[in-house]
Amino acid sequence: MKILFCHGLESGPNGSKYQALVAAGFDVVAPDFREKCLAERVSILTPLLEDGMIVVGSSYGGLTAVLAAMRASCQLRGM
Repeated sequence: MKILFCHGLESGPNGSKYQALVAAGFDVVAPDFREKCLAERVSILTPLLEDGMIVVGSSYGGLTAVLAAMRASCQLRGM
C-alpha cells in the first residue's frame, strides 16, 4: 500500500516516523518540505496525490496534507 508522508515543520522526510512506516512494510513517498513555506509545501504535495493513496501528516505536515487534499481532484483512501 502506498503512503504519502508529510513531515512536520522542524523535521525532515526520512525521520523516525518515515522509518517506522517503511519498517512496517509500506511503500512510502516523503517529499522534502524543509525550508518551504506552507504555500510551497501544498504546491509540492498536491500533484503527488493519487486515487486510493493514504496520506499521513505529522504536525505541520498534517495541515499541509489537509490543504493539498482539498485542492486535489482525487479520492484518497484515508488521511
